[in-house]
Amino acid sequence: MIQELFEIIDKEENHDLLEYTEKQIEEERKSILKKLSFHEEEFEIMNKTLEHYRYIEDANHLKHGHFIRWISIRGEKRGNLTNGGIICRLDIDEEEEKICVLIKSITRYGKPRFARFNLQECFVFQRLNYQEQI
Repeated sequence: MIQELFEIIDKEENHDLLEYTEKQIEEERKSILKKLSFHEEEFEIMNKTLEHYRYIEDANHLKHGHFIRWISIRGEKRGNLTNGGIICRLDIDEEEEKICVLIKSITRYGKPRFARFNLQECFVFQRLNYQEQI
């Protein structure tokens, strides 16, 4: 068990999480949700739903193959938490200075669905895997 912990810590992909405690991750998530001005009941539901997620502020912290959910801050779906999907690709459009995230999810009929969103127009939350939770 101890050897397994050392192996998890040594993985380069987990280094950005070493600076954070579980409490800090939770406080940051709550802070972002409070910025969105949800009613208390909505806030509690969102916070519970995103319990094992961390807020992603920087595209460098997005990890290919990880599950994410996001809340749009623009457009008709403003304030809605998506069902999310698995990160397939990040596209950087230097002309328009935006980063687009391509995700894959499964419809209720079992068919794959791809979606793309602009990272600057959303609050993104990435699910913590087992290793990151340790």
